[in-house]
Amino acid sequence: MITFIPSQANAAAENLAANTRGSLIGMAINVAAVVLSLVLGWDLMGIAVGVFLYRAGELVAKLIPLQRWARTLPSVTLSPDIRRRMFTFSGRSTALTALQILRPILIGPRGRGCKGRWFHNAPPSVRVEDAVWILLELRTQSRSFCSSVSLSVIQYGDPA
Repeated sequence: MITFIPSQANAAAENLAANTRGSLIGMAINVAAVVLSLVLGWDLMGIAVGVFLYRAGELVAKLIPLQRWARTLPSVTLSPDIRRRMFTFSGRSTALTALQILRPILIGPRGRGCKGRWFHNAPPSVRVEDAVWILLELRTQSRSFCSSVSLSVIQYGDPA
């Protein structure tokens, strides 16, 4: 998910070649890792390490051109009013995202409340499908969180 941020920044800078290059490097690492894992008998651990390496390689390959481009931009000091508005916006966005992430756990699928129970203590009415639904919802909400964070950084810049 972290790779999404430099990808969007490269797209905003109209440097699509950096995204293409990063994706090709990532795919090459992935193919090599899968082949090595199959040939050398590394099994699932080899595939997992390969996925990590291809994601890390893609991230680095997209970050390097982005860092070069970002260094050419002038550094400006934000006014206290803009700074306050940015933090207010980001705080509200983070709070709303947290509520979206917690909603499936508190309310549950199909509007039935899970009443804050964990699944090992859950009554028989809570099924495995409910757990799968919550996990899928958490994955979806975490993706929307990352995209909103990157959008805020692209729109307003790094507040640090």
